[in-house]
Amino acid sequence: MLQRSAARERNAVVSRAELRREFGELVRAGRALESLRRTDDLERLRACGDRMRELLTRVHAAEARAEELADVRQFHTLLLRGAGGDVALCVTCAENVGACDRAAATLRDYDRASRVTR
Repeated sequence: MLQRSAARERNAVVSRAELRREFGELVRAGRALESLRRTDDLERLRACGDRMRELLTRVHAAEARAEELADVRQFHTLLLRGAGGDVALCVTCAENVGACDRAAATLRDYDRASRVTR
C-alpha cells in the first residue's frame, strides 16, 4: 500500500511538471499573439483566430488534466489548477495582456510553492 502511494505521488509530480511546462508554453504563445491582436488587417485577425482556436484546445486539455490531479489539497496544485483561466484568456485575440501577466505570476507562485513543499 505504501509503495502504491509513493508511485501515485511520483506520477502526480510528473503530471504537475508537465502541466506547468504546458501552461508556460501557452502563456508564451499567448504573448506572441500580440502582433496579430493589434491590427486592422483582416488576414492577420483571421490568423489570430485560427491560432487562438488551436491554443484554446491545448488550454482546455491541460485544464482537464489539472482537474484530475489527485493532490488537490496541496497549495501548489491549487495554484496550477487556478492558472488555467488566465491562460485561456491569455491565448485569445481580445486585448488581454493583463491575463498573460496574471497567468505568469500564478505560475511563478506555483514554482515557489512547489519548491517549499519538496
